[in-house]
Amino acid sequence: MTASRFLQPYLAELAGLPIFVAIVFGLFAVLAYGFACYRRKAVLTKWSDIRDAIAPAEVYRTRTVRFDISIFWMELFVVFPAVGYLGSLYGADQFAKLLAVRYGAPAFGLGAGHPIIATLAQVLASEILGTFGAYIFHYAGHKVPLLWAVHKVHHSAEALSPFTATRGHPIDSLLGVVVGLAWRSLVVGAVLYLTGGVFTPLALSLLACLAVASSIQSALNHSHVKLCYGWFNRIWVGPSFHHIHHSIELRHRDKNLGGGIPIWDWLFGTLYLPIPDEVYALGLNEHETGDNNPHNSFKGYVIDPAMEFSRELGRLARKAVLAPITGLRTLAQAVISASQTVV
Repeated sequence: MTASRFLQPYLAELAGLPIFVAIVFGLFAVLAYGFACYRRKAVLTKWSDIRDAIAPAEVYRTRTVRFDISIFWMELFVVFPAVGYLGSLYGADQFAKLLAVRYGAPAFGLGAGHPIIATLAQVLASEILGTFGAYIFHYAGHKVPLLWAVHKVHHSAEALSPFTATRGHPIDSLLGVVVGLAWRSLVVGAVLYLTGGVFTPLALSLLACLAVASSIQSALNHSHVKLCYGWFNRIWVGPSFHHIHHSIELRHRDKNLGGGIPIWDWLFGTLYLPIPDEVYALGLNEHETGDNNPHNSFKGYVIDPAMEFSRELGRLARKAVLAPITGLRTLAQAVISASQTVV
């Protein structure tokens, strides 16, 4: 199957990208309004109340949110996550065909010939196993200085809005798309091979719906709406769950790394369930807020992190080149020392 034929059902959707964005933000506005009505136990009819529910002034007047809005186009159109997601499905399709050519039909199948079982296996492979690559990359983004140099841009937001979902350095976004695409292609491709070699029509429809739901989830999780799903937070990440990840408190920083589902946080010990009425500020740290926030300009957002990334990359490259030389030097010194001892 050619790339154009496989992606044909989705190309029209990508062509209608502005409509898709409008739908995502429109649904967010509805959810934000509904949550405000629920909290106040009344239907909001005044324009000022509706405006404060959807776009409160104390959030949208902050420098970080205003900057997020100004650079929204960059992350949305230069490195748009949907491209990576659709690419991973095509990659999975091609990897499954490669396995079929190399190894023939599988000795056993996961529901091959049974559409419902095959659909379930394909969807779970994509939305659970497929998210492990993103989790590991996100974890590395917090623990590896090279990756933190660009990932910290996302955490410099001092207030959250749906635009914050796309706040991120282009290098960080691009690497995330590449890693996610590669991992999901391999995992889903292997399961696809075991389930007949092709996506079922129902699986493709469900994956398309989940992609839209994930976009809405990301917009809502990066908003001011502190919605808690209760026990459902253990299955589907909610705003109050993800807000912890953006806390200025270092004890919260490396928690709740799973963007969509919390299963990997639970398995690897990075899960933090929100405490009711817990109060914390948002941002990088207490020293880089307000006027001292280094990422509220194009230079501080794009250029400076890229330079730090390149310096760290150069340091690692030099270390990799010098490591064998240092090892040989140490070995030579040991040999010389041993020979002198023998003499």
